[in-house]
Amino acid sequence: SFGSWIREGGYNPYNYYNLRIPFFEANPKIEDSVKATHLEIRTKELQPFVDSLLSPFYMSITEVTNKEYRDFVNWVRDSIARDLIYMGLENDEEADVYIEHSEYYITDKPENHIDDEDGEPWEKWDAYEISDRDINRKAFSLNWDQDFSYSDPELVRILAEMYYPQPERFYKRREFDVRKFNYTFDNGKKLNTYPDTVGFVFLKWNSFSPELLTNMYFWHPAYDQYPVVNVSYEQILAYCEWKQKQVNKNLKEESVRIQVTIPTISQYEFALKYSVPYTYDNEVHDKVNGDFSTYKRKDTYWGTYLNRVNRNIYEVHKKDDFDQKRNQMNFNRWYEANFNNEFRFINGNVSEIVRDPLSKNSLAHYGIISDKPATDLIYTIGGNYFMIVKTLGDDQYNAPLYKRAMIKNKSEATSGFRVVYTISTIEK
Repeated sequence: SFGSWIREGGYNPYNYYNLRIPFFEANPKIEDSVKATHLEIRTKELQPFVDSLLSPFYMSITEVTNKEYRDFVNWVRDSIARDLIYMGLENDEEADVYIEHSEYYITDKPENHIDDEDGEPWEKWDAYEISDRDINRKAFSLNWDQDFSYSDPELVRILAEMYYPQPERFYKRREFDVRKFNYTFDNGKKLNTYPDTVGFVFLKWNSFSPELLTNMYFWHPAYDQYPVVNVSYEQILAYCEWKQKQVNKNLKEESVRIQVTIPTISQYEFALKYSVPYTYDNEVHDKVNGDFSTYKRKDTYWGTYLNRVNRNIYEVHKKDDFDQKRNQMNFNRWYEANFNNEFRFINGNVSEIVRDPLSKNSLAHYGIISDKPATDLIYTIGGNYFMIVKTLGDDQYNAPLYKRAMIKNKSEATSGFRVVYTISTIEK
């Protein structure tokens, strides 16, 4: 079969159709001629029509991990450092290697400029001057091929403002001031990228102390492959914008562009339809919250339920406090639907934030009560390591589609996200 797996933000062009959502997959089991006819109809007639309605997409197999998000935070940190070095070095030639420049550049259009009668756009080329650092920094990007060390004695003074001031340091340790790790969006808006690591404290633990998670979860290598949490919706958007630039920067085909976003509820539904056995895909559909049962997990060691994205999930969840008689739920089908498929931990590790807009009508439809304006809220779907979600009755395929509303500019210790890649072509 064909397919495409997302690995570290890149594409391996094998098994293309395996992860492409097969909208009209009928799985014919008779003669080869019937299979060929079905394939021809599907690919030549039906698939183009469906593609025009809903573009095929690629969903990441797991949630975005601490390591993946930390790569983003480190990029922001290093870009701030490179900017300080370029502007702070005394020698122009030493500073010049920290930006990528050409001999000439187009100057910005003055605010009071009036286009000529022919409507020609402003275009004025100026010669590059090595000493004009303010102008050069606006015109050119940083040079990421130029290495540096934070412990370089010549740079310590220049980079001093990136660290906590002396009165705010613990035991006089020299640590980065993460409050300054601000990402600049394409529209010029700045946003701090560092997760709110104290989010674990606000969970209502009975016996487990959250200090370990608060102090170590995001930065320690032991948690590299755990899902990132405590990030807000805007921080997720910042990550997606940065990731999109990194992915497209490495593309060899100039006529193709990749968009990176978080999934919609519909995309989760399509992914679930593909994940379950084809005989059950009609059972997968969006449901209201009244069709679900939720309850807090037993307050045992938290590590039983918050897991690495590459952990043997069957060994984890076969020990779950799962009552097979509770609401006539069947463990085997629940496990098969939510853990034994290509999209791992789509329900149960952390809840996942989606990008569907909220309204009073949609909240009422799903049965969600909130005293906050709908415009200030976002949806998260599925259960997490703190809360179990099951579907009432025997059908467990829809459990990942349980929804909660959380405040858009806040973060939660139980919510993370995964990304979706869509491909578009650019007309030349």
